[in-house]
Amino acid sequence: MYRQLRTVVERLAVVTFVRLWDALDHRLFTSDPSPWNVLVHQHDVMPGSQPVATIIDLYNLEDDVSLTYVVQAWSQCLEDGLIPGVFDALGVAAGTALLRAELPQLEAEAERVRQNIGVDVQQPLVQLIRTLT
Repeated sequence: MYRQLRTVVERLAVVTFVRLWDALDHRLFTSDPSPWNVLVHQHDVMPGSQPVATIIDLYNLEDDVSLTYVVQAWSQCLEDGLIPGVFDALGVAAGTALLRAELPQLEAEAERVRQNIGVDVQQPLVQLIRTLT
C-alpha cells in the first residue's frame, strides 16, 4: 500500500515539475526537483477528485536544460513515475515525441554513467523509450 501511494505522489510531482519545465519553454528547470519539494493535497473533498501538487521550494533554476538533465534529476523514480508523469503533463503524443527526440542524448548519458560507475542504471528507461510508438 505504501509503495502504491508513494508512486502516485512521485508521479504527481513529476507532472508538476514537467509542466513547469514545459511552461518555461524547456529551457529552465529547478536544481532540486525532489518529490519532497512538492506539497500534495486533496483540492476537493468530493469523491473521485484528484490530488493537487504545488511546488513549495523553487530555490534555484538551471538555464538551458534538456530532458537529459530532467531525467538525471528524477533518477530515483524513473521506472514508476517519469514516463507516466511526462505523459500526464504533456499528453501521450507530445510526451512520446519529446522522449524519442531526446533518446540519442539519453543513450549517450546512459553510456557515460555506465562507463563511470559500471552499472546501467538508466538502461531500463532507455529501453522503455525505444519501445514507444
